Amino acid sequence: MDLQLEESEYEMEKNRLELALASIAVPQENATMKAGQELARMLEVWTLATEEERSHMFASMLEAVYCDTETKAIVALKPKPPFLPLFSLCRGLTEKDGLFLTCALAGIGDPGGIRTPDLHRDRVAC
Repeated sequence: MDLQLEESEYEMEKNRLELALASIAVPQENATMKAGQELARMLEVWTLATEEERSHMFASMLEAVYCDTETKAIVALKPKPPFLPLFSLCRGLTEKDGLFLTCALAGIGDPGGIRTPDLHRDRVAC
């Protein structure tokens, strides 16, 4: 069995492997950990923040907010990538294709809006 490579084959394989190695994204400092630390800082000042400051803090975590214009309700949120794992921990949101759906869009909970949020039947509302 001949295990030797021609020099041209060697160079071609070496170049292919170098390109593959260069294309591997080196992870930066854990972005989700940084996002969690940022969220912790936000929570510390939340009660003292104005409505505009709260809006800015919330917007810093999101790429998009989807609203139902008829009911004027938020139906889905699209967090920025580092915040995805944090949003997946939120009760009341259902994840689907990178979006976090609220109770109204997920089709569960209180579509008629007649129950108070702290009352539920035999299962959690969302």
